[in-house]
Amino acid sequence: MHLMVEHQAPPSRPAEKLSDDADLLAGLRRRDTGALAALVDRYSRSLARAAYLILGDADAAQDAVQETFIVAWDKIGRVHDGAALRPWLYGVLNNMCRRRLRKRVFVERWEKTAGERQMRESGGNAGLVEAPLESMREALKRLAPEERTIIVLRFERELSVAETAAALGLPEGTVKSRTHSAIQELRRILGVL
Repeated sequence: MHLMVEHQAPPSRPAEKLSDDADLLAGLRRRDTGALAALVDRYSRSLARAAYLILGDADAAQDAVQETFIVAWDKIGRVHDGAALRPWLYGVLNNMCRRRLRKRVFVERWEKTAGERQMRESGGNAGLVEAPLESMREALKRLAPEERTIIVLRFERELSVAETAAALGLPEGTVKSRTHSAIQELRRILGVL
């Protein structure tokens, strides 16, 4: 994924020297475009994977990731000193995905009401995916968006409870209980109770 950024200030350090998130955060606050490039390099694939699993649409996922980086560039001043950049980025991504899901629900209701809803079936490559993996993907799609997001962040993206809580703006106890509920719902959907 390529992010087009207008050069407002010359990078103060090469992107490869921005070794950790604290350096990235400091560089982004200085409006260092090298830090933005390093942020995109470091997180674009991970964010895209999470967005795809939440949204179930590759194009929508890429758009959500692109919007996440734009918000990160514009709103980096809101991240407190010492805050973890990774959970904050996933929180921004979560907001972008939620917007897209709300819009999708609105459009689907409109299409259904207007009688224009079209059946969308996955094409001829369904047989290329292993059945258990495909079953899990289908089960994830059937979860409520909040449950799906918790599962993706906790298990697919391997965020800790604390990181997930920070990303979603929830107390850790709420993340734990929602994780438990989401797992129970997945088991029910998969028939593994």
